[in-house]
Amino acid sequence: MVDENLVAIARLREDTLDTLAVPECCIHYEEMDSDPNPSETHLRELACRLSHRISKSLGRNWRPLPDDSLPEAIFDEMANAEEVYNHIFLEDQKYIQM
Repeated sequence: MVDENLVAIARLREDTLDTLAVPECCIHYEEMDSDPNPSETHLRELACRLSHRISKSLGRNWRPLPDDSLPEAIFDEMANAEEVYNHIFLEDQKYIQM
């Protein structure tokens, strides 16, 4: 998701937005379009500025989800995705006994 879109969502929804869960790896910083190989320091600065802008709009602290908090199945195509996500899919299922 483009960084400016995240800021726009935060501004539109403000404090009515309960959760804005976006992994770090899914954020594209428009400023990086002109620098295809940014330094680690520059990336941290961009992430810090984005967090500050979104936090200000939401009226509370916001940080992107760290990539290491995501299930392995997102990054590893050989991982068993069914095992990772099955409990989520079945969470809202209600079984009717006859």
